[in-house]
Amino acid sequence: MKIKLFFSYSHKDTNHRRDLETHLATLRNESLIDEWCDKNICAGEDWNQEIENNLENSHIILLLFSSDFIASNACKKEVKSALKLKREKDKIFIPIILRECGWKDIDGIKNIQALPAEGRAITKWKDKDSAWDDVRQGIKQQIEKIRDEFTPALKDRFKKELLKNPITNCTLDKLFVYPDISTNKLKKKLEDGKISSKKLINIKDFNDDYILIEGDEQSGKTSLCNMLYLEYVNADFYPVLLNGRSITGKADIKSIVNKEYENQYDTSKEYWSISKEKRILIIDDINNNSANNTNYSNFLKSIEEEFEHAIVLIDKLSNLSGKSTKHTHSSLFIDYTIEALGHKKRDELIKKCIANEEGIGYSIENQEQVAKLDKDTSHINAIIGSNIFPSYPIFVISAFDILESGNPYDMNQTSYGYCYQAMITLHLGRENVRAEDIDEHFNLLAEFAYFMFSKNGKSISQGELQEFLRQYKSDYVFDKKTFDNLIASSILMNKNETYSFQYAYIYYYFVAKYIADNFYEESVKDQMKEIISKIHKKDNSNIVIFITHHTKNKDLLDDILLHTMSIFEQYTEATLNKDETDFINKSIENLGTIKVAPNDHNPEVSRNKALEKKDTLKPIVEKIEDRIEKQDNNLLLVDITKAAKSLEIIGQIMRNQVGTFKRDQLEELFVEGQNVGLRLLKSFIELMSHANLDEFIQERITKISKEGNQSLSKERIKKISGKLVTEFSYSIIFGWIYKIVDSLGYEKLTTIADNVNQKTDTTASKLINFSIHAWHKKNIDFIKLKKLYNGFKNDKNKAAEHILKDMVVRHIYMHKINYKEKQKINDLLGFKVQEQIAVQKKLTNLPVRKIEG
Repeated sequence: MKIKLFFSYSHKDTNHRRDLETHLATLRNESLIDEWCDKNICAGEDWNQEIENNLENSHIILLLFSSDFIASNACKKEVKSALKLKREKDKIFIPIILRECGWKDIDGIKNIQALPAEGRAITKWKDKDSAWDDVRQGIKQQIEKIRDEFTPALKDRFKKELLKNPITNCTLDKLFVYPDISTNKLKKKLEDGKISSKKLINIKDFNDDYILIEGDEQSGKTSLCNMLYLEYVNADFYPVLLNGRSITGKADIKSIVNKEYENQYDTSKEYWSISKEKRILIIDDINNNSANNTNYSNFLKSIEEEFEHAIVLIDKLSNLSGKSTKHTHSSLFIDYTIEALGHKKRDELIKKCIANEEGIGYSIENQEQVAKLDKDTSHINAIIGSNIFPSYPIFVISAFDILESGNPYDMNQTSYGYCYQAMITLHLGRENVRAEDIDEHFNLLAEFAYFMFSKNGKSISQGELQEFLRQYKSDYVFDKKTFDNLIASSILMNKNETYSFQYAYIYYYFVAKYIADNFYEESVKDQMKEIISKIHKKDNSNIVIFITHHTKNKDLLDDILLHTMSIFEQYTEATLNKDETDFINKSIENLGTIKVAPNDHNPEVSRNKALEKKDTLKPIVEKIEDRIEKQDNNLLLVDITKAAKSLEIIGQIMRNQVGTFKRDQLEELFVEGQNVGLRLLKSFIELMSHANLDEFIQERITKISKEGNQSLSKERIKKISGKLVTEFSYSIIFGWIYKIVDSLGYEKLTTIADNVNQKTDTTASKLINFSIHAWHKKNIDFIKLKKLYNGFKNDKNKAAEHILKDMVVRHIYMHKINYKEKQKINDLLGFKVQEQIAVQKKLTNLPVRKIEG
């Protein structure tokens, strides 16, 4: 809280006022004071009213006495006002004697302690700096007295408690990212129903005064409470933080708040004497209240009476058992939900993790940090998958720490399976499960997950649970406490006597563990073949991915490779040579000129735009994938999905086993992964080369123009159609090349990629190899670029030229490149730096790397 100072002075003493302001610099720099004098009055304002208002609103009035001050009618009026405020509101004023004058003759002043010491005028001091410092110290004493008496100060102990990080040793604020919160789009005029919870910091400007935020367990509700609390304290509000457990018995709001207020602040000031507009109530886990319905409802009503703003957090209503609270909140509170971190928020958090680990701030200028960011993001996105691993801060930070810690469980640090295992172990650790008992819990979970899987579902009834437990008891020694631990640790959920896994990744992990451990059984082998044959199904592809975390079984991997080889087996692999891309080469001008970024562009802006685009596309892609999964009769869509899933799975196998598989095994995996992507691409190229798509689009344009009463010439229609066909075809080819790069590229596998490219030696393999090196090595090999570009140019393969240029443009947009290197690239590829508006247009059309999570 800043103490407001009002300067009352004669304009003839302006230089003295400036000297005083100079000596108050330390108080100003510490944000202890807010100063006002008549120089702050703007043209057109009522100066008399402004003076009165600021006198009234100040904490301390500084009266700068001199003979000119005493002679001034305006100053006399301000002295009179100060004396009145002293009598009526106990306002503090301090006489500061600038020059010798009769200040003691003024009624009401002579008994007030003046500054400097003993009321000796500034001009009488030999050392003026000493005089002003004496004045400064006297003003500071009054400021500290006011702050002690009137400003509740947060207790250090409580502040440290708020900043405790549940995962790491660093304070919460260093690794905190404000999550998005969503609400019903029908209630709020929001484009996608989401806003950043950071907007809650400016609570006065927020749309709603009483806010209910629901979220999953470990979604970051408590961290959000704590950070908002500290922000409100810094903004001169007086929040009080409650936990739902404190709402008991009669649930009297004043008693409950008073108790917590005393725990949280060092002050003798009564909380309810603070103006209502400055009070904010924050309640975490309100679902933990134990008051009866009547008292609880009365408590909620009292919130509106006593607070202008309140933020209440609750476990997701759908997860509450035994007590429905929605009806008691809906009349007062507007409901919001904490969202998992999207691509942009995860990027922000991973940068903070890197900065915290290295002890220096993240910078796009630091190439090693950028490489680490992209590597860690790739790993964490793969771990999160298609929402199988919760993308909440605690999970992202834990994944980062486990992957970076180096052999946390004597296992390969790059294997995602061990990250999942560590997270499950942490769950059990919260229930104090001993290390020697972990295997017992894991065995029960594996049997339980497979039993659930065999029932063709992700949940079972109470009756089915009893059936499972009877069978389990007959096969293994069973302690009921083991099962209870799984419920208590939130690994399993019991909702209305229906049992399921809390998180998808735990279910997939243990189904896969069971299959991997029992793969020698013929029935399990047969079931595995059935799973692989339907790998386009989300559950099956996830189970296969998780199986690869558990085993290096050659028979199992051979089954995956054989199935991959069968997808689009009627096609050869695309080469993207001149003849193959002839249908694009003939109309390459339809793609327009590629424009490179200006020398002063900011790669962070480009990266953020790409991340925002991913976040925007994510729900759209998920809907499309769900629709495709239900269309088993569409064989083309099924095969496309199988190809994409197989490509991702092979990429994960290579990343997990890079240190344990021999080179020839890794090369075989790389080849088959690349081949399935290129066979799919070949099928598309053949379709586009021979299909009458151009004619079909022309017919559609003609029909639409007629319906819209527009008259387009045949030549114009043909031109529009040609452009659409070329752009569509190019985007598919370019997109699938990047799909292969994203799936198979890895910084530890570049030599494997080089060997495959050397043996394959096609335009497609060269482009894939170039992109893998550029992204993972964080530089453009100019010699290789020159060789590729000149080769494509000599072959008159304009499509390959364009793809290569696009790859280079993407790299330049996403990375900080020095002027000399960029100029060499521009000269080679014939790039011309365009105006910023053209660059921004290009930026919005950059290819988006694989959508993960």
